Amino acid sequence: MERGTGTLLVVEPDLTVYVKTRAVDGPLRVEGGGELDLGYFLLAVEEVLEDAAAEWEGGMRITAAIRYQPAPTLAEPWARATLAALAEPRARA
Repeated sequence: MERGTGTLLVVEPDLTVYVKTRAVDGPLRVEGGGELDLGYFLLAVEEVLEDAAAEWEGGMRITAAIRYQPAPTLAEPWARATLAALAEPRARA
């Protein structure tokens, strides 16, 4: 995260939402990640933008899901460490 910023996309058929964030802490080490060198960032939301098809676009919309392939299995060591990390509260004030 070189610039300390990130964008989370929420993609629906008729709407895309961009959640613009800035890192407030991190990278912080994920416990149980072993030699995988996993880390996480605490992010603050700076801006939320919505985008929908304009009237002149004739109702264009997303018609298929976004997906990654090959899909990882939950048996992967990094996946198990990530799931364990997500189960722990991370808030810092």
